[in-house]
Amino acid sequence: MTNGSVRDYRDIREVYNEAFHRWSAAVRSGDASARTETEYRQWRNALAELMLAPERVRWRRHTIERVAYSLWEKAGRPQGTAEADWYHAEAMVDGMMAPGHNGHGAHGSAEADSVHLVAESLAGGLMEAAFLQPRGATRAS
Repeated sequence: MTNGSVRDYRDIREVYNEAFHRWSAAVRSGDASARTETEYRQWRNALAELMLAPERVRWRRHTIERVAYSLWEKAGRPQGTAEADWYHAEAMVDGMMAPGHNGHGAHGSAEADSVHLVAESLAGGLMEAAFLQPRGATRAS
């Protein structure tokens, strides 16, 4: 983490803790409102987003590599297409990560659908690394 991101983490964590305590006190007293719950959830999501950012960057790059390789193989392994395959894969992965993506391959093609399966299988790795790893464990990059 950089100095700025540590500061961001501490600031967000502090506001999250305050929002959580307000919401949990309201729940315990039977006076919970949609506003306190919404505020708590917004700061919880902001904190999770900040904590998962490095893993997402690694996942995105790894997925683009796998998708680009798959595109290259499907095209018959032609020479000199690495850059074009990379940019094509990048557009496909970013399209799958875009808000409102419907879960089907980018551009609706059979090629995109098969490449989408590669990305979906790798997405499971992101969730496993983020949520199923024991506390304090480190993951080899």
